[in-house]
Amino acid sequence: MFAARLLDGGMLTWGDANSGGQLPSATATAIATDGGAIQVASTMQAFAVLTRDGTVQAWGDVNFGGSTAEAASELRDVVGLYSTQYAFAALLESGEVVAWGDHKAGGLISPQKQAELGNVVEVYSNEVAFAALTKDGRVVTWGDEDAGGDSSAVTADLVNVQRIITSGSAFTAMCRA
Repeated sequence: MFAARLLDGGMLTWGDANSGGQLPSATATAIATDGGAIQVASTMQAFAVLTRDGTVQAWGDVNFGGSTAEAASELRDVVGLYSTQYAFAALLESGEVVAWGDHKAGGLISPQKQAELGNVVEVYSNEVAFAALTKDGRVVTWGDEDAGGDSSAVTADLVNVQRIITSGSAFTAMCRA
């Protein structure tokens, strides 16, 4: 499946229809109504588009984040979209994060983690986990615990983080001395 963002903000998709290769006409209309696409993210079988008015449209396999139904009420004032192979995350203007898709691969943020996700400035992802960097240099992770979604063993060392680098199933943090 492929997607192209057109210069006018519209979208063009092709490939397996079940995996997002066919843009539903209602979604295309919503993208146009919301000012056009400014960012596109994808999982293995779905797409999500951030529009000019800060809303998100998603399509494809619902098991891979192809529907925003479980997060729709929270997806307002979005400033960035991120994805694992199975889930999406959206950074809101408020510094909060919303996720949807496969719960084991980052599509669900526990209430404890959600409480820590204020003042986020950037979100990073690998194949099955997310890591969020906060304004004060802390890191919050979620998703597959074996692939970096559980950083509890290194929490004390994740201070003054400036940047996170990802691999297929791990994260590395660059910290200020």
